[in-house]
Parts: sequence; C-alpha cells; structure tokens
Amino acid sequence: MLRKASLVIFPMLILSTLLLTYQWSMYVYGDQTTRTSSDTPEVQIQLTHSNDSISVTQTMKNLKEGTYPFVIPSNADKVQCENEEGKPCLIQNQEVTISKNQQIRWQYQLSSNKDDKVYSDWYIQLQRNNKAIETSMNVEVIEKNDPFLKWMAPAKLHADIQKEYIHYYRWSSDSSSSFPLLHMALNSYEMFKEDDLYIYAKGSLGKKYQKLINAWKELPLEGPFIIIVNNDLQETIGKEHMILSEVDEEAISMYWLSQSLQSNYYVKQDWLISMLTHYFYDIPIQDEKSEKMIKDLSKQLSVSQKQQFLQEINEAESNQLPVELDQDLQRIIGKPTTYFKQNKHKNDPYVPLYFIENKSLKVGGEEADITWQPIVYQRERYYPLAGIASLFEFELVALPSESLYILRKDGESWRFSLNKKTFVHNEENFGVVSDVLIEIQREVFIKEKYIEELLGIKADEGSYSINLTY
Repeated sequence: MLRKASLVIFPMLILSTLLLTYQWSMYVYGDQTTRTSSDTPEVQIQLTHSNDSISVTQTMKNLKEGTYPFVIPSNADKVQCENEEGKPCLIQNQEVTISKNQQIRWQYQLSSNKDDKVYSDWYIQLQRNNKAIETSMNVEVIEKNDPFLKWMAPAKLHADIQKEYIHYYRWSSDSSSSFPLLHMALNSYEMFKEDDLYIYAKGSLGKKYQKLINAWKELPLEGPFIIIVNNDLQETIGKEHMILSEVDEEAISMYWLSQSLQSNYYVKQDWLISMLTHYFYDIPIQDEKSEKMIKDLSKQLSVSQKQQFLQEINEAESNQLPVELDQDLQRIIGKPTTYFKQNKHKNDPYVPLYFIENKSLKVGGEEADITWQPIVYQRERYYPLAGIASLFEFELVALPSESLYILRKDGESWRFSLNKKTFVHNEENFGVVSDVLIEIQREVFIKEKYIEELLGIKADEGSYSINLTY
C-alpha cells in the first residue's frame, strides 16, 4: 500500500516542482516580445540584491564590430568579461574589442547598504568618439534581502512580483543615457501616483502633491517621473527623478517646463528657456535683458493670454524655439512679430516687443503706395515719422544727434523730442500724457493718437484696413 502511494505522490511532487519552476521563469522572463529584437545595440542587465552586495550580470548584443573604450561604475568590484563561448573578452588599455555578431557578458558586484539610496552610476557603458553609445535597456532586479524593500526606476515597468522571500522587477527603456535605480523602505513613505508621476514622501505633503500633479498634467512630459521627499537624503535632480528635502512646487514646475522645452527643440536655447520659465512662474531673474523681455510680455499679454501662450508652446509645431514663440504670439495677438528671432541670444542687442500691422493702409479711401507698415507697440499703433511726413507732404527736419525732429506744413511747425512727453507747436510749449515719439531699431515712430490730435490726420480703422485722411 505504501509503495503504491509513493508511486502516485512522487510523480506529483516532480510535476509540482516543474510547474513552480515554469511559473517563476514566466515571472522572471515574462513576455519576450517586450524585449528588443531589432539590430540596434541592446543591453540586458540582471541585478541580484543579497546580503551586503549586488551581483550584476550585464549582456551586450547587436554591437558593431570594432574596439570600444568602456567605463566601469566607480563602486564596481570583481569585474569580469566573457563572450558567449565563455572565453575572456579581448581587453587592452581600458578598451574591449568585439568581433562580428559577438555578444559579451560582464559580471561584477556593487556595494550596498540598508539606507535609502539612488544608483545612477551602476552599469558599464561603451563609448565611441568620447560619447556613450546609445542602447536599449532591459533591466531585472531580484531582491533577496527584504521583499518589502521597494525598487524603482523611471522606465517602463513590465513586472513587479512579490513572493514570501523574494521580490522581482523588470523594466525597459529605449535609451541608456540615464537609468537611475532607486530603493527605499517603503513602509515609512506616503505615496501619490497620477499617470506616470510617482511621489514618495517621508512625512505629510499636505495639499502640495495636488499642485504638482496639476503642473505635471499641464505639460506634455513623458514619464515615468519619480519624486522622493526625504530631508535625510542628499538632494539630487536627474532627468527622470528628484530627491528633495522639501517640496517647492514652483521650482519643480519650472524644471518640468524647462525639460519639456529642451526636449521639443533640437537647438539648445538655455538662456531663452530660462527667461520663459521665470516669466510663466512670476519669478524674479537677475539678468537685465531677461528682465526687459519679461516686462514686455507682461505688459502685452493678459492673464488668459499668458496661459494661452504656454499652451501654444506646449503644442509646438516647429522645432525651432524662436520661430515657434513668434508664431505663438501671432496666433494670440493676430499680428506677426519677429521678437524672439531678434532676441534669441543673450548677447544680441535688445529689441522691444512690437507687432507688424497687417491691415492695409489707405489714404482718402485709396490704397497707399508705400513700402512701410505701421507697428503695434504696447497695444498702441505707431507710424514711421518719415513715412507719415512723406505721405502727407510735411517737411521733416531730423537732428538725430539731438533727438530732435521738426515737421512743417502750411506755415505751421511742430517740434518733437524723442521719448519726451512735451512738444512745441508754433513756438508754444505743450505737454501730453505719453511719449510722442519712440525709436525702435534706429527708426523713429509717432503714436497714432498724436497724428490725430496734433497733426490733424484722422485714422479710421476697419476690419481689414486703416484709412488716413488729412
């Protein structure tokens, strides 16, 4: 009887073992369709955290034949390299030579501790022309020390499986430029999640987390993005994660906006992006040109237009930032400008914000034969002084060195000074509420209000044209 029972039980034990082994292999390897199968360089890494060390196996595939310098993590120990045949890699002078269709496998150990930690320099990178080679990444972590210790990465998560004595994770990413790994004792953190934004806070965040979530939703950022708030940790800011001692919602939102703009435009515009982020979040900036531009935008755009401007930028149609910004302003105001094109570099001479009047100009109901256009500056229309003088046959005497301009017609004279709220009419002094003349890019303009009140030129604005009569 005992012998018959053993004949039944023993095969059942073998079958159970096989099923458990298969189940775990599915946990570990998952759906292989998520792995890269193209000819692009690929890296597969498995980390096993056990006792006081992390054992790493890193396999590199689809590499072009050649010799590559390589960089080893600063805290790596017991580094070994072999090819798929188990033979040592051909390494000389911190360079590894790879033959055609060859895979190589690195094995090494990283030091570990029980404290909350971020690993940013933890995997080996090959280089070409002093730059790290871009590869796809497939990363597996097996936590054997404490299954309740949380591992995180700002990458696509494929597996997060917890068993009694083990915790398994798997992520993938199309880029190897940044792949930080973070681990912490999760039971001491408060967690908030929205889409691909993860916030872990040691202590209460109050309502601050909701402001961060709202800011994240407003920007076209790709996650995941991880924020850890813990004043016991060293503050670090990475491309896809932050470790902060406390939450500064405005600073984080500014950083996200900056990242969003940097990712949208292929030409680096750090100074221009910095100016924009300070403008949108009303933060003072210690830069004279930026201050002037922020003042320009604040005077021109209402609160709702400012929000529309930000939305237009986030829905970029051009990958050239100055071009996009000028087009966005045109969509909001309805008139073209070259403001950002002219001010795109910090060292470019400052040009104030103005728009080109796109309505046609008529004189006495007839199309004016002119080569110039009025401008709109600080929501007021201005005309080139020389253009108006020529169009209506005023005699113009210009004394630029004295900032003095004199108009004469039919025995009358008007004397204007640049950027002054006074003028002289027939030798009699008068004062007005704003500057009569302004100068932009070495051209002198007169405000529409004053060609009407002082010179007697009437401006009638229609839907598509402006009709001037004298």
